[in-house]
Amino acid sequence: MKLDNSIFIDQRFFEVMRKVNNSDKLAPKTAYKFSRLVRELDTHFQTYNKKRLELVSEYGTPDPEREGVSMVQGENKDVFVEKFTSLANEEFRVTAKSKFTLPEDIEGITPSDFPIIEMIFDLSDWSDEDEEDNEESEE
Repeated sequence: MKLDNSIFIDQRFFEVMRKVNNSDKLAPKTAYKFSRLVRELDTHFQTYNKKRLELVSEYGTPDPEREGVSMVQGENKDVFVEKFTSLANEEFRVTAKSKFTLPEDIEGITPSDFPIIEMIFDLSDWSDEDEEDNEESEE
């Protein structure tokens, strides 16, 4: 399966992946494969984050009022945005061949988690059910 670094931009990405990874609703084989994927994604994240921090260090200046925060301004901003966008769009492969199926009864998942979940899980069957529900209610 191909992904790109943009998945790491949402700071909640790994939080949502942990929710799924900690669920007892995944079939054992799926849980094993998913756990491997999470470890693999963490490795890719470490590489991405190192490059991101290098960009911030190169083009940003520390904010004197907020510790650990850098500001990218002026002439550096356009170059930073271009290089950061390029970094975010870098693709990588993971060993998983296709998206996973998410159990319907998984606990702890909130509506705001679904944009993240859709990156890794195939939810196409879920939208088909919505269409069927709408057809039934119209009759």
